[in-house]
Amino acid sequence: MKYFIGIDNGVTGSICVLDADGNCLLYIPTPVVKCLNYTKAKEMINRVVVRDLADALQPYAKTATVLLERPLVNPGRWKATVSAIRCDEATRGVLEALKAKLIYVDSREWQTSMLPKRPAPPRPAPRLKKNATDVEIAINTDAKKARKKAMTVYTKEGKDLSLLTAQRLFPTVTFKGDGDAALIAEWARKENL
Repeated sequence: MKYFIGIDNGVTGSICVLDADGNCLLYIPTPVVKCLNYTKAKEMINRVVVRDLADALQPYAKTATVLLERPLVNPGRWKATVSAIRCDEATRGVLEALKAKLIYVDSREWQTSMLPKRPAPPRPAPRLKKNATDVEIAINTDAKKARKKAMTVYTKEGKDLSLLTAQRLFPTVTFKGDGDAALIAEWARKENL
């Protein structure tokens, strides 16, 4: 039997397994555990529970195509980037140990065909000239704040669209947060990857 596994990367992500007919066989949040950070900072972080992830995927891995969403890499969001890369490495290690066929996918690839078309995100504020006036700096600062606020709304709308689309396609599954993993798996199935 051929399976399609969609993994929404990250410690708040999820995993979905579909069979060749599009039946959802498994939908779980990424198994994580809170533990002390490995740095000198005294803070707690979430880490992937490798054994639980391997146990969940093992029945399907040998004949599955696994699509793993490429991790966030943004120097301006250092903690989120490090968390995403740590999660990616743990997940990739499990998939390699299980000898699963792994394909990385960018969110834009699957979202284009799985989510309804919507307007482009707000554009960034234009760059300031070196000799910008105080008024131009103030306007630019206001524009940056407005864009940040608009991007928060835009991202939330995207997660809401993902959830609604996944609920429509898989009415018997209870989703938490969004339906990205299910939509990634369904996209892989439709594309016969």
